[in-house]
Amino acid sequence: MKLRRTSDIFIPIIFGIAAFFLVVGPWMLNPQNVSWIHGLDPQQHYWGWVFFRQGQWSFPIGMNPDYGLSIASSIAFSDSIPLLAFIFKPFSSILPETFQYLGIWTLICFILQAWFAWIIVGLFSQDRWIKFFSMGLLVFVPTFFFRIAFHTSLLSQFFLLAAIYLILNPKNNRRILWWGLLLAISAMVHFYLFLMLLILWLADLVDNTFKNKVITKKNAIKEVLIISIGLILVFWQTGYLIAGKSFSVESAYGLHSLDPLAIFSSAGWSYVLKEIPILIHSYEGFVYLGLGGILLLLFSLPILIAGKSQFFSHINRHLFLFFCLFILLIFAVTNDVKIGGFAWKYEIPQYILYRLNILRASARMFWPILYLLIVASLFLVIKGYPRRITIIVLGLLFFIQVADTSAGWLPMRKKIGRDSRFSLCQNEINYLPLLGSNLQDPFWTEAGKKYKKLVLAPLVDAAWQWNWTPFAAFAAKNHMATNGVYLARIDGKKVGITNNETKLAFNSGIFDAQSLYVIKDELLPLLIAHTDPKIDLLTRVNGINVFAPRWKLCKECFQDIPALSLFDLLTKPKVGLNIPFGDKDYENFLGSPQAYIPFDCKNTVKPQRIYQFNFKKRESLLTTGWFKPEEWGVWAEEESAGLILPLPDKGAKSIEINARAFVNQRHPIQRVSIWADGIFIKQVVLSKGDQNLIDIPIPSKSLILGYVNLEFQFLDRIRPKDISDNSDARYLSMGLVSAKFR
Repeated sequence: MKLRRTSDIFIPIIFGIAAFFLVVGPWMLNPQNVSWIHGLDPQQHYWGWVFFRQGQWSFPIGMNPDYGLSIASSIAFSDSIPLLAFIFKPFSSILPETFQYLGIWTLICFILQAWFAWIIVGLFSQDRWIKFFSMGLLVFVPTFFFRIAFHTSLLSQFFLLAAIYLILNPKNNRRILWWGLLLAISAMVHFYLFLMLLILWLADLVDNTFKNKVITKKNAIKEVLIISIGLILVFWQTGYLIAGKSFSVESAYGLHSLDPLAIFSSAGWSYVLKEIPILIHSYEGFVYLGLGGILLLLFSLPILIAGKSQFFSHINRHLFLFFCLFILLIFAVTNDVKIGGFAWKYEIPQYILYRLNILRASARMFWPILYLLIVASLFLVIKGYPRRITIIVLGLLFFIQVADTSAGWLPMRKKIGRDSRFSLCQNEINYLPLLGSNLQDPFWTEAGKKYKKLVLAPLVDAAWQWNWTPFAAFAAKNHMATNGVYLARIDGKKVGITNNETKLAFNSGIFDAQSLYVIKDELLPLLIAHTDPKIDLLTRVNGINVFAPRWKLCKECFQDIPALSLFDLLTKPKVGLNIPFGDKDYENFLGSPQAYIPFDCKNTVKPQRIYQFNFKKRESLLTTGWFKPEEWGVWAEEESAGLILPLPDKGAKSIEINARAFVNQRHPIQRVSIWADGIFIKQVVLSKGDQNLIDIPIPSKSLILGYVNLEFQFLDRIRPKDISDNSDARYLSMGLVSAKFR
């Protein structure tokens, strides 16, 4: 008996380790190897940990203010596995400069996936061969492997197996302890997994209280209270509670929906079965069973139909659980239903849809169903066939599953190994080897020493609109705080507040002297007009717009850097010719930095001084307060908006603006106040929808500057939905069609 218990401990551990080395390889286990960390999400996980590690301890302990600055963040919202971040942060001083625990967690997930699979099957059979092959089928699940080197925290699907074990185990006498630990730890790994476990726990609690009556109502209430209090503490300290209503994502629910037939669609994870071409699903909807898993399902069906296994009596004990699984299926499919070639969409009330948008990766909620389907199939086969046939069938299916799914995991293993060997060619790991960096100019080295923050402006909700990873890497290497981050959820309200504060700072010329600013082209005109070129440096380095406050007062900083001026952006127009503002005519510059310089293993690429002011010059610059230009022109977006026009070489006395106005019978006028170079010019009343011609005299101050800086203030903004049948919720006032010097 002692030998049996010893084998029960070591067999799943050895199997999990062996599966890890077979599928993943050894390279991830080197904590200094970051070369395999590619793409948006893996880099988010890594850099979130780096900034958390470098930052001071805070309270709650999960807060990560240096990774996000004013938009606020926590280790939970970078999906950096808070559990491990809390464990490793106290040892930061003795850890190597480059350290990742994602590979370690991947190995842990393999071991625990095998462990819980082993003990689940142990509820049905004590035969070691049956347990071994069944464990193999529960480990070699393509949905599990699919997250390797991609979503490391979502590899933690052993939580689902642990929950299934607690549900099926009739001797679960310490359910408050085990369910409480499982829920708390899952919350410190990934929210989606926690939510799945929460649903499974509540379903099990309801079944055991009202259906099976093995828990009294008093004890059920006690269990809910104890676990809820514990979870509130965990969520608070992990940093989840910084989330507000504005963390919801518009139009997200249905984006990653599930096609239930995807369990049969290999998506490249089989040599035998091919992708089902009629299926339309996102990568989140990848729930392929594997060829071995599909055959297991087929072998279980005769037993289910024959009723030999008392399967339905077990279902009867878990009726509420199966009801919850049905709800999870509906949620995963979403209201945008796609099943094979069939498509149907039904409407959901907006107040419900707004909350559903928080869980945009809805297809993941199918995972508990997927694992219960495999477990149920194993139960039917084990109970329905003779022992010898069961061993032969499960052994054959296991080897089929391993061999056939290698079509998916073998290329992944090769890529991880190839990237790792390339990274180690110099026998050292640098912060920026394969994560990409275009910050090659020596300027960045000097700036990293001088400033404490790296600020990207303006911020946007979607981090990929910025090439954020070079900036995060630069800030981390120089121990700077930054808002150049990517988070699972960003508070849109805080993004808007931050952008408004940035614009106010740019307008006032009062800047944070501790911050290095990286500026998108759209804000350059505003910044140029309010900086002091004798003190501050505005330039373009490696194709990136950089504003360095008080740089020219720094004695240690080199000063032979050309400054960017407004006339690097502008070309002079001609008197009498229209300057249009339509989207075909009005183009932004480069928008965001792009030019990556690849890592050179032999270190032959030397840092270069690159200052290229290669803008496509324009006859006008929209500064702040405008929507994206449309075909006819551009609407004002905010309560005020700015426009810079270079003056012609000669003969211009005034500017004629051709403007639209949003007016109708219920809202007949739009009043607009106009300033030029800080001087109030006049207030005009626009009463026509089109062809409102506004004449603006050019101040003498503008003749000295060589350009005129116009500011419009809109006093009667209104939403179309408030005064018409139009559903447009934008606040509209005046729109620019064209301008002309006269």
